[in-house]
Amino acid sequence: MSERTYDEIMRDIESGLSGDPREDYDYLMNMADVYREHSRAKDIHKAIGRLIYSLMPAEGQAKFADVLEKERKQFLEKLENIRFRMFREQYEEALKDAEELVSLAESGLYADDETGTYFSFDEAFEEVLYTIIHQPLKEVRRASVPMSRIYGTYGILLVELGRVEEARKALEKGLKWNPCDMEIRTEYAETCKMQGNMEAYLEQVLENIKYCFRPKYLARAYRDLGYYFIERKQYSEATFLYYLSMRWEPESKQAASELFYIEQKAEEEIHALRTDEIKALSETYEFPVGPDPRILSAAYQLGKHSLEHHEPGAEYYLQIVYDLTKDEEVGKLLEGIVKPA
Repeated sequence: MSERTYDEIMRDIESGLSGDPREDYDYLMNMADVYREHSRAKDIHKAIGRLIYSLMPAEGQAKFADVLEKERKQFLEKLENIRFRMFREQYEEALKDAEELVSLAESGLYADDETGTYFSFDEAFEEVLYTIIHQPLKEVRRASVPMSRIYGTYGILLVELGRVEEARKALEKGLKWNPCDMEIRTEYAETCKMQGNMEAYLEQVLENIKYCFRPKYLARAYRDLGYYFIERKQYSEATFLYYLSMRWEPESKQAASELFYIEQKAEEEIHALRTDEIKALSETYEFPVGPDPRILSAAYQLGKHSLEHHEPGAEYYLQIVYDLTKDEEVGKLLEGIVKPA
């Protein structure tokens, strides 16, 4: 007789819940014991753990959340110390600490299963954006440990040590945990450049633009795209992109430096791209001239909904739209939000 599948077992377990928390707790603990020898015992026990958590009273859930938040802060403090060591160029010490964190991260605390995938988003809109772009079929679960930051920091440190291929693997793991982490995304593009693979670099930069919901990252993405065109000696296109980036970072020293470089390097006269040339460039390389419309639409709708229903988050979402567009209507909405005393 073949072993019953994970889905079959979980359907049976859930159908046996009575609605009485005390009775269901005992029942679930018994089910955990029943399936302790199953080949998917680890996944079954985790699913049972989630069911037990759902039975906890609000006070118990709040205490559990406090424990997880405390754990998260401890990880963030360790990451901050690693970053400080990197700033001080104490790379060997930083590497030792980073490897310890990675070892903890790989202990299997958060294992995906057939029904859900774990992520470590840093803020609410990252999860929204991930859902829009990837349209996941599985449940999106939140890991309390900042997994993407752990792998991202480790990857950036490996880049500093010149271990680029290892760095790429670490950064890829970081992106698995948070596909919207723009620090990791931009660093990953840099590794393509370091390996001399400019077409992979272009592909990554164009992908990065889809995730830019902060002005500094949108500006960075257009500068990165401008660099690609410098390498191709397409200086008019590069100039357009650097000036475009300055809409979101007007005082960018990097953009100013690259524009000066172009002036010195270009052998032919650089011309300002016409509207039709800008449209052709955007369509050929499939990137928006400005923030991705999906980002603006989602943030605006969430902000308006939160505002109309007096829910938290209105200022957060509308600020995303305003920072990217300086839209007057959105600015007035923000001005009308009453700040807590």
